[in-house]
Amino acid sequence: MKGDWLGSYRLRIGGYRAIFGLNPDPEAKPEQKLLLISVAVIGSRGGIYKK
Repeated sequence: MKGDWLGSYRLRIGGYRAIFGLNPDPEAKPEQKLLLISVAVIGSRGGIYKK
């Protein structure tokens, strides 16, 4: 994605879209590869990118 959402991911859920980020878990042991999912916004597919 680009603009304000650079580095984020999107997921289509029916008529909705979720924008989220993936970050390494700071509490995980080095041998673990755990990610935290941070949901930024959920909204209708037509208007989620508008401010």
